[in-house]
Amino acid sequence: MSTYQELNLAHPEHLWHLVYLTPYGSDPSPMSISSKDWEKWKNQQSTALAYTDLSDWLTHTSSLSLNPKVKNFLDAFHAYINNKFIGLNDMSEHEIIEKIINKNDDFHLIFEKIYRHSVQIKYELNKKIAKLKEYFHVDNKKIKVLMNVYAKKDPSMLLCCLYFDFKIKELKAFIDINAYHHGYEVTLAERTYNLNQTVLLQEILHLLGYESLPLTSNNRVLVFSYSKDVDQHQIYEDVDKLINDLIEYHLSTIN
Repeated sequence: MSTYQELNLAHPEHLWHLVYLTPYGSDPSPMSISSKDWEKWKNQQSTALAYTDLSDWLTHTSSLSLNPKVKNFLDAFHAYINNKFIGLNDMSEHEIIEKIINKNDDFHLIFEKIYRHSVQIKYELNKKIAKLKEYFHVDNKKIKVLMNVYAKKDPSMLLCCLYFDFKIKELKAFIDINAYHHGYEVTLAERTYNLNQTVLLQEILHLLGYESLPLTSNNRVLVFSYSKDVDQHQIYEDVDKLINDLIEYHLSTIN
């Protein structure tokens, strides 16, 4: 947040425009940019852009470029965005999928059924997380713990999550409770997903008695995993203990 404030102060004449990249073009969370500032900057000085929109824009801009060096840069950046954030090696893969879907009415009908099924799965996951949220009453007066739910807006994203933000030592960290169709996972991550910081979190958990915890591919520590028929009271008890253990550790480092 301080970075955006510094930007505003450094350029009071407003000769800047902030492009906020997210997977689906959603507005930033209040933890990133305050709602008041975002509403003030929105459209005129800021734009929320999805990775796919950026990818399409890079394709269009590259096709118009007359400078070979600029075109090479745009193409390289385009390939990086597709590979890193969209999960495609190149856009031809996306085009092939689209052509298959639209090849005939039967394929299109099947795709619609799959999509509706994914929406139903997402709806059920949201209900599970909403029920689990009822168990938590976060009111820790020692340090601030924020609780929220995200991933509800996009029906194609088969993930629903309850998360807790708080500080551990000098790290800004959060706990995720992910609901998947096969069960639940509880992970601990550092806000920037920095690998070194995540390893430090892993070491802190080890000191607290949480042994042999693996790292996920997106730099999170996998703390607990459960089957889909788990008693949700068990998740609550495990996460509640984890929050309190981390808070106690944090307080012990500043005393």
